[in-house]
Amino acid sequence: MNSPYHAAPLHAPPEGSFAQMASSPLRQYLGLLLRSRDLIIGSLAVSLLLATAYNYGSRPIYEATAVVSIDDSAVASLKVRATVDQARKMSALAEQVRALKSNEVALLAVKSLDPIVAAELARGPLGDWRDRIVEEARYQLGFPTVHGTTPTNLVTAYRSRLSAHFEPPASWVYLRFQGYDAESAARAANHLAETYLAEVARQTAGAAGASRLRMDEKVAERQGEASETLGKLQSLEAREGLQAAQSRRELLEKELARLQDSLVAVRQVRLARRALLEETRRLSGNEMLTIPSIRDDSVVAESVKRIAEIESRLSRAAATLGDRHPDIVGFQEELDAERRRLNGRIADLREAIARDERLAQREEAQIVAALEAAQRSLPDVEKNAIERSFIQKEAEAQQRAVGEIIDKSVREAGEDQFFSPKLIQRATTPTVPISPQRARNVQYALAIGLALGLALVWLRSALDETLKTPEEVKASIAAPLLGMVPHVDGSSFDLLAREGPSSTRLLEAYRVLRTNLTQGDETLRANPLILVTSSREGEGKTTTSCGLGVTLARAGKKVLLIDGDLRRASLSKLLSATGRAGLTNVAEGSQIRACLTPTSVTGLTLLASGRLRPNPAEILNQASLITAIESIRSEYDWIICDAPPVLAVADAAILSRLADAVIVVIGANSTPLGTIRATLDHLAAVSARLRGVVLNNVDLRRDSHYYSYYYSARYSDYEGTPRTSPAKGVRGSLR
Repeated sequence: MNSPYHAAPLHAPPEGSFAQMASSPLRQYLGLLLRSRDLIIGSLAVSLLLATAYNYGSRPIYEATAVVSIDDSAVASLKVRATVDQARKMSALAEQVRALKSNEVALLAVKSLDPIVAAELARGPLGDWRDRIVEEARYQLGFPTVHGTTPTNLVTAYRSRLSAHFEPPASWVYLRFQGYDAESAARAANHLAETYLAEVARQTAGAAGASRLRMDEKVAERQGEASETLGKLQSLEAREGLQAAQSRRELLEKELARLQDSLVAVRQVRLARRALLEETRRLSGNEMLTIPSIRDDSVVAESVKRIAEIESRLSRAAATLGDRHPDIVGFQEELDAERRRLNGRIADLREAIARDERLAQREEAQIVAALEAAQRSLPDVEKNAIERSFIQKEAEAQQRAVGEIIDKSVREAGEDQFFSPKLIQRATTPTVPISPQRARNVQYALAIGLALGLALVWLRSALDETLKTPEEVKASIAAPLLGMVPHVDGSSFDLLAREGPSSTRLLEAYRVLRTNLTQGDETLRANPLILVTSSREGEGKTTTSCGLGVTLARAGKKVLLIDGDLRRASLSKLLSATGRAGLTNVAEGSQIRACLTPTSVTGLTLLASGRLRPNPAEILNQASLITAIESIRSEYDWIICDAPPVLAVADAAILSRLADAVIVVIGANSTPLGTIRATLDHLAAVSARLRGVVLNNVDLRRDSHYYSYYYSARYSDYEGTPRTSPAKGVRGSLR
């Protein structure tokens, strides 16, 4: 719509004021949390309820601990041996822990279980917290929880309940077993420790002697391989004379390296000269001066300089003399001679470049021939030298291996230390369960509930397109905000009655609307007709029309209220004027003044809707109705017309032709932004003169974070009247 907005915004707060603080992002976010505190509290309550149900409804899990000390001794344990070196000792201890948790040890343990432990393992493995929740749900619902007693099932259940670890530098291994039954957990931990000790005793018998025998066999084997390789090398040297061949091979390799370096250097020179030659052939005489090697030639440089001087003198003489003047002719002949000299020198340089390129080619060919000859003679020498080098290196490696094995056997002789486990603490029956950990679960529930609540708040805020505060109205739509009407609840009160404690806040909001309407626009003509509408029903347009008319009348103005809603007659119902003569009667030919109904408020008159008709749009389009309204316009200072919602029917668009200004009522926390924009677009399409919008039904207590510093003070009782709950339903009567 092209008509400019002249209304000032709703008392814009000064910079740095509390209201401006209220619009900061931090306060908006805090306000969002306060508005959604019921959602956050609900999420926390659900999380705590689930945690409480799990804490007090799930079966407790007990953990029994047995301690095994793996000390240095002269025996091996589970084929794992370590020297006194601390790093290797820690590595061997870690190997012991892995052996304790292995399938082999678990299988040995389940072969001789007592009935109590077997019954515990038959309940199945203990998984993570998710598996436990599922298992508990099955147990509480009465589903079977026995997973089988086959060795595979028992081993799986055994390993899921077992944990073993040690804390360096100590050599104590802690065996922990978890179970639903405290006694079975203790028995299982002790049984595992005893099984492990028995298996170690069985496997380590004779370990030290077997290890020494393997070492001696390995040393003897490596010594024999080294002796055989040395004999083979001596035989080859005696047969082939490899010492002289080795020297010749070294000389040939050096000569090949020298020839390869020379070939690379000569080839680079040849390629550079070839590129220069091709460039000289491609360019003309004067264009060759761009080549640095030609431009830098002393004869060329002197000729270029001489030509430039002659051309300079020729140009100065030509400025004053004719073309056939002897001086001009002399200069021209001298210039031609110098140019012929320059072209001859360039031709000589081009020939020299070609000659240098041919010389480089011949030199490269000679080096290539020499290199090929050296390469042909190298294989004969290299064949025997390579074989000798390989055999010699093999013999040296075998000799080093023999020496290392011998040194190791000597160094470790009598120094091998082995682990000998001992059970130093038997598991006792635990009395306190380790799960559920009630305090931790409550903490997790609080964290999860808070996170879930915040996520739901964010989701609801992202999906919520309704407007809640004046700042959101100003930021979202291009229309002035004329007023803000707070939400009221409590007992009913009468808008037309004398102002009382229950109606003070509401009427004060309508006074603000009246002030912004009457003082904000200089383009309104005298006796204006104001059309009040909304996007859809239930947004408070009828109450706003009535409240605005009452406050204007109490300000000493003559006001006519028109109920333009011929379908619902909302204003007539609000003022208890249903069935009285009104607009439909005027459209049928009745005199408009005979259809006017006075109210109990001085200066306020009502033109009801009249009897309901099935064709309200056609009635509102009648020229006689428009003429009748125009005939009494001069008798009233203000005419307020309550129109149906814009998006519901076409009545509001028809009535907007009569209106000098249109006010759109927006329901706070109820009307989506897209609906509001569609309403403004509809009004703009019929060239309605939009005056501004009114934010209705604002919950000051719900958005107290926003209004507490600025807006709520506007609607408080300034005289100090005790605050009471305003009416939930606003009504009026004609008295």
